[in-house]
Amino acid sequence: MPLLLSRRAGLLLASSAFLPDLGCSPSGPSLRYDLSKLPPYEGELAQLFDDSIDPAVFGLTMAESGNLEFNPKFRRRTQDADVLSVVRITTVTVSKAEGKSSFALRFEKTRDFKAPFDDELQDLAVTEQTPQMFSIISAVQARARGRSMIGFWKRFRQQDRAVLHVQFQPDNPDTTKAIQDALALEDLKK
Repeated sequence: MPLLLSRRAGLLLASSAFLPDLGCSPSGPSLRYDLSKLPPYEGELAQLFDDSIDPAVFGLTMAESGNLEFNPKFRRRTQDADVLSVVRITTVTVSKAEGKSSFALRFEKTRDFKAPFDDELQDLAVTEQTPQMFSIISAVQARARGRSMIGFWKRFRQQDRAVLHVQFQPDNPDTTKAIQDALALEDLKK
């Protein structure tokens, strides 16, 4: 299956200022957030939003993930996410510069669990700076288009700007149930 290359995605790759690169957010959106209220990208939160993708999203298994409903890290990621949405990959664009590849993923939201999915999250650059996600997308790029997954996005304060970090999980009934349970527990605490 050939990769779907869109003119817009190519232009976005050429100008990374408009693409929310993992760990490198565009300068514009930083103005919308009070940086003093954003957590620094460190410690447990950095591990929870580690710019990775569960290989099970693409039917790959590397390790047994266990029951998410009883996983405290999954619960905390769910409760701490700023945006939590089911997205479908609509475009995968490959680019090469100076002998290095990168990918631009474009998403379409299919469902929100928490906070609305906005245009800022629609495009995502995946580079070698995020080795786990880069390796997965490199291996499955031809079959990534159309794949549905659940994204957990969080904004952090890094070097005096707002930076998005993400973690993706499979879009399946077990993950959905674990998310609903974690959000219900969060509501009980309020």
